[in-house]
Amino acid sequence: DYTERGLVPLPDTTEARHLWQMIDPWVYRERITMPKMIINGTNDPYWPQDALNTYWDDLKGDKYILYVPNAGHDLTEVDGNGKKDLLPMRAINTLAAFARSQIFNKEMPNLSWVCKEADGVCRLAVQAGKPKAVRVWVADAPTRDFRKARWTEDKAATSPFEVTAPAKGFRVFYAECDYEIDGQPFTLCTQLRILEAK
Repeated sequence: DYTERGLVPLPDTTEARHLWQMIDPWVYRERITMPKMIINGTNDPYWPQDALNTYWDDLKGDKYILYVPNAGHDLTEVDGNGKKDLLPMRAINTLAAFARSQIFNKEMPNLSWVCKEADGVCRLAVQAGKPKAVRVWVADAPTRDFRKARWTEDKAATSPFEVTAPAKGFRVFYAECDYEIDGQPFTLCTQLRILEAK
């Protein structure tokens, strides 16, 4: 859509550069120090799944991630039979909990992680405080295009999580932790990681 409208690549005009300075938060990221909640659908057709990894480390202040599995740009989850949820409740619950934490000065969980890869195995160590549950979501695809991939969860895995590269193609994964704030359930995630067959 952006390419068809001639917005990508950015036209080389004074007006276009001025517009970009206003609408691209990356340009003024040093001033954005308030807490941030980033919510992405894992099957969003507009962005590569690992796009967040290109800017995550440079964001200032507290920051949180929610990936909504098997959801597109509208954040509505789709089951294995292709049926969409009526409402994007995972996103709504997490956004509501984040808003509640900001309005009532409630502390959000301190979720951190380290991912180390060696010999086709990635070990994801998660420090999650006291979550109610932790799971890993995984999807495979023949290319780095996961827009049509089906994500599945592994509830039995424990941290550090070990995810092995696929025999062929690509595998993407992230960890998700369930929490509660004032009776409001919500989830937070780690960054996702893509492994390539060796």
